[in-house]
Amino acid sequence: MKFKKLISNSILKNIMIVLGILIVFAFFANPRFLFNKTVFYNFQSRDIQRGFRLFNGHPIFYGPEMTGGGNLPGPLYYFLISIALRFKGGWIGVWLMQYILASISAIIGAYYFWSKTSKIISLTWIIFFSTALFTSFYITQFLNVSSMLCFTVAALVFINKAFTEDDLEKRNRNFILACFTIGLGIQLHLSIICLIFALFFMQFFAFKLKLVPLPSRPVWLGLSAFMLPIIPYLTWLLFSKLGAQFGVPAFYAGATDQAFASNAYLLKLGMNEPWSKILIDSLKKIFITFPLPLFLLIAVQLLSRSKMKVAKFKPILICLIFAFVPYAFWYFSTQAYRYSMPFYLSLIFITMFFLNDIKDSSKKIMIFNSIALFVQIIISFFVLFYSPKINILGFLISNTAIVILITLFVFFIEKNRWKTGRGFILSLILALTLQNDQKYLHQSIGEFVGYMPNKSEWTDIWTTIFNQTGWSYEEAKNKIYYIDHHISQDPELFLRSFNYHKELQKILLSPDGFFVSYSYGNSSRNREGGLVKPQDWLLKQNLHLDIITALKNGEIRLGENISKLNLIIPFWVTNSNKIPKHFHNVGEGYQASEDDKRLAEVPEDQGIKKIGPNTFLFKWNESPDKNSFCSTGAIVNVIKKNKDYQINIKIIGSTISQMTPWVSPAWTQAWISPYLEIMCDTQIKRFIISESVGFRRKYTHNKWDPLFTGNNSIIGPFEKNINFSCNGPITFLRLGRKGSTVDKIRSVKELPPKSLEINLRTYKFI
Repeated sequence: MKFKKLISNSILKNIMIVLGILIVFAFFANPRFLFNKTVFYNFQSRDIQRGFRLFNGHPIFYGPEMTGGGNLPGPLYYFLISIALRFKGGWIGVWLMQYILASISAIIGAYYFWSKTSKIISLTWIIFFSTALFTSFYITQFLNVSSMLCFTVAALVFINKAFTEDDLEKRNRNFILACFTIGLGIQLHLSIICLIFALFFMQFFAFKLKLVPLPSRPVWLGLSAFMLPIIPYLTWLLFSKLGAQFGVPAFYAGATDQAFASNAYLLKLGMNEPWSKILIDSLKKIFITFPLPLFLLIAVQLLSRSKMKVAKFKPILICLIFAFVPYAFWYFSTQAYRYSMPFYLSLIFITMFFLNDIKDSSKKIMIFNSIALFVQIIISFFVLFYSPKINILGFLISNTAIVILITLFVFFIEKNRWKTGRGFILSLILALTLQNDQKYLHQSIGEFVGYMPNKSEWTDIWTTIFNQTGWSYEEAKNKIYYIDHHISQDPELFLRSFNYHKELQKILLSPDGFFVSYSYGNSSRNREGGLVKPQDWLLKQNLHLDIITALKNGEIRLGENISKLNLIIPFWVTNSNKIPKHFHNVGEGYQASEDDKRLAEVPEDQGIKKIGPNTFLFKWNESPDKNSFCSTGAIVNVIKKNKDYQINIKIIGSTISQMTPWVSPAWTQAWISPYLEIMCDTQIKRFIISESVGFRRKYTHNKWDPLFTGNNSIIGPFEKNINFSCNGPITFLRLGRKGSTVDKIRSVKELPPKSLEINLRTYKFI
């Protein structure tokens, strides 16, 4: 009975500890706030679709696409998504799953520091991890890497224990667990692979590093444990290469061996920026990544002239060095922030050990408290009086909560420390408030280029548009042209489930479309601090040539801006022969439209097929491997009324309907100067359809970073009516283009002109 009572008390105690950790994490990493700050990438839309397929019994053996080509080696992420979908359908369930995994990270770290340092350092870890800017950043980015937090924290714990535990059996077990955890983690994001290199580096050079190596048997078992989760993927890949495909086929995303070459190209591209800009951005990134208290703790070590015992966390230091390699790539490529997770978590681990080191030294505590208090006063003064961008109320509440929480914890849980270690308690409070300050200070240094609205902002955009027009997302999606928004944004993931209050609608406007820009409020200030006129601002942006020309010539009429802070402005096309009434720049992503699928009705690489009364399907496929994703074409419908003709042209194709080349790094096509020619009254009439249709780097928001920021191309499906009169019958119809460009990440290939024509001499229009 006593044993059962002991067990039950132990279980109850652990339940209460876990609940306490979750409450603290939820307070400082507020799920409601982070939920509203979540952004939506087309990559997450892709992954949720695959999770649904797995949920419905379609086996998948690969993971998300890697940057530049190929897939991550295993479907763990899709299994996690399918589990989340069982509890809560749609993207919200996946977001909750990601947040729960982040909470588990806090629990793993808390238990580790509880056992290796002290209870108060354990609490410090929870608050430190919860307030870390990158923790919030990964949760709101809502990508596959966001679910890797707990795997990275667990891997660091296992690695450190594998080389610092006294018991050999425990060391062996932790080495194997570290390998297995990393093997799972690389199915979520490749950046964690740096830890397996660090782990085996420590094993092979243990004596030089003054570490104790493990026996060969657990090392081989660890290698096997690392490979075990990857075996299903390797089996699937082998059979796919042999032509014996099973499971859901992979998307047309390029070869795996191209991923590293693409990343090398991005590094080269990033180094073309002015060094002054690289330096400024680098300082911002250092500020975002490195915990401010860590700098002060290092200064304490130098000023106190004392040697720190690093044996307890030397493995983490080595992990930090290896993790610096993927992290450093971020300094030359904006997308590489995703590679920073092992590095920033290693920094937090090291900060905890540094804090634990000063607890027994009154000299170190005095030096740290003096410096930290001085810095805290300066930061508080700046926040309260000189930085209007910072949420002052949130700043004060969170810092006050840190003071109260640490004080109550010490008073009730570690009473002895209250009597003997008040200086150290102040050190912890200062370290945590400085870390929290860092998150709020980030609000004052600005964001990186390429704007992507979050959930709250998408709600504002679509509530505003819906209240004016009554349009659903399906009605509106091809009528909205986003200016300087991130090329990988995917509003559809959120807006398909948007709650339209139709009983409240009052239709006030019936425009042809809207210009929308959530960067307008930040980039359109005049010298007096007010907003410049929308039309003046529009003409200064790197918009598609057709739009700029139409605005200058009065062929697009603008209405009033219906947003107070940003740009949501209706427009009407006054000359539809010059520019279509509806145009857009939101890509199809990984789902082919029904029109795109119709291109398969023409089996040849190029050809024309009659698909209805007066309706023809044109098709080309210019890719070397003739993959169906690379097919482009148009549906052309001819309407005749007496002498008047109207020809409707709809340019289609998955590859031409992308706003980002990262969906298919091997082939993202744009038509250059597509045209229609007809023979009318023995004369050939040519109508230019557009300057271009499809993703083009020339319309980038930032010339130094054309592959990850905003882009203002016009993409497919692109529909335009051409009206003309002809006394006699039209005898032929030709659809062509001056050429094409194909973005292949590392190069942009130019393709020759193409055209196809129909002989209409004997054709009678209905």
